[in-house]
Amino acid sequence: MGVDTCLQGRPICHTKDGVLPGRRGLKGDQGLGLWARTQASPADLGAGAYCSPGKRGEKLLARPFKKARRDQRGITGLETAIILIAFVVVAAVFSYTVISSGLFSTQKSKETVYSGLDEARGCLELKGGIIALANSTGTNGQVTMLSFTVANAMDGAPIDFTAPLDADNDGVADSGSSNQVVISYLDKNNRKNNLYFTADPAWGADSDNLLEAGELFQVTVGKSQTQGNLIDALATALSTNTSFTLEVTPPHGAVLQIERRTPNYIDSVMYLL
Repeated sequence: MGVDTCLQGRPICHTKDGVLPGRRGLKGDQGLGLWARTQASPADLGAGAYCSPGKRGEKLLARPFKKARRDQRGITGLETAIILIAFVVVAAVFSYTVISSGLFSTQKSKETVYSGLDEARGCLELKGGIIALANSTGTNGQVTMLSFTVANAMDGAPIDFTAPLDADNDGVADSGSSNQVVISYLDKNNRKNNLYFTADPAWGADSDNLLEAGELFQVTVGKSQTQGNLIDALATALSTNTSFTLEVTPPHGAVLQIERRTPNYIDSVMYLL
C-alpha cells in the first residue's frame, strides 16, 4: 500500500468510498507509524479501510532509513579491518615459508660442505712412485709384485689397512676377508678385484693397522716372489710395454687411481714414475 498526500497536513484514511481526512492521530500529526483516527466511524468506513500518516509523519518515518543509508562508516571500517587482517595473515604465512625455505637451504648447504670435507679427508695420497719387482728379466720378463707408499690426505680420519686373507695363495683376497681397503688391477688383458696386499708402517707410523694423520704406509700387492703374487692373480702376466691401473678404494673417501706403464725391458727392480 502506498503513502498518499495529506489534506492540510492531517492524516487521511482510505475507504472503499474514497479518501477521508482524518482527525489528529494518537500523537498528533507526527503519525510515527500509528494509524490516525478519522471523522467517520468504523461502520461508515466499511471493510478494507486503512489510514496513512500525514506528511510530517512520512518524513519522520523515512528519516531513520535515510540516515542508515547515508551512514555506513561502521561497515566500511569493519571491511577495512578484515582486509588488513587478511593481508597480515598472508604476509605472515609467506614470511614463514620464505624463512623456512632459507633455513632448509642453509642446512642442506652445510650438510653438503661437511660431506665434501669428510670425503676429502678420507682420501689417500700417493707419495712417490711405484716399485715393480719381477722374477724374470728381459723382453719377456714378468712383474710379480707392486709396491707404493700412501699417506692420509688432509690429515683426515684414520683408515684401516688390515691385510686380507689368502689361504690358497692365488693372489686374490679370500671371500669373507675383513679388509676395509680394496685394491683392484686393470690393464688391456685383465680386470681383477680385491687383490691380496700387505701394509707395513713406514716413516712416523705406529704399530697398528690404522693409517693416521702424519703417518706413511708402504703397501705391497702380492704375497711373495714365488706365490700369491700378480702372476697367480692375473690371467695374463704383466710384462713389457703395458699400461696398467691400480685402484685403491678406502672405506670412505675417493678412490686413489695409480696409472703406470712398464718399460720395454723388465728388470728385477724397477721404479715406475
